[in-house]
Amino acid sequence: MRRLAVLLIAGICASSSSAGEVFTWTDDEGVVHYSQWAPKDTTTVTTLRTVSRNPADYDPGADPYSIQNQAARVNKTWSKIEERNAELRKRRQEEEERLARMQPPVYQYPYDPYSFYRAPLRRPIYRPVHPIYPV
Repeated sequence: MRRLAVLLIAGICASSSSAGEVFTWTDDEGVVHYSQWAPKDTTTVTTLRTVSRNPADYDPGADPYSIQNQAARVNKTWSKIEERNAELRKRRQEEEERLARMQPPVYQYPYDPYSFYRAPLRRPIYRPVHPIYPV
């Protein structure tokens, strides 16, 4: 139990060191602004203290999951996709031009010596009925 209390106090002390300041002010049009930097032209500023969940040595520029880094990765991926699509379009156009320059193929049909009707080898089991004059 004592160990838990010590850890709890240490956690509270560590989290208070990462607290940040938030400045709030109202502009001429009545819009309330919140920022982590104090405005230069306004004299009435209210300072709010917030608790940050980030460590003290946190660098948002080095965070791979920050919005800027994610946007950069997405833009890089889209540029790669666009380059690949441009390359595929270029290849497809070159292939179409190559096929357009080619002569149409000449097909050689094999000679079929059995192009006439051959009667069946056996007679049918039943006598066929005449299609116009059935008996």
